[in-house]
Amino acid sequence: MLSKCGFKEHGRRRKCKFINGKYYDSIEMDILAEEFKESYIKNKNQ
Repeated sequence: MLSKCGFKEHGRRRKCKFINGKYYDSIEMDILAEEFKESYIKNKNQ
């Protein structure tokens, strides 16, 4: 979902959350200002 907005995964903590008997990964994502501006302007014109 966030990757469609231009965000990129830069970190993953595997099995760090235990919720309702199941382990989940925690994913960290980021975007640079210039990448956001390029992506936002490109998508705004569609």
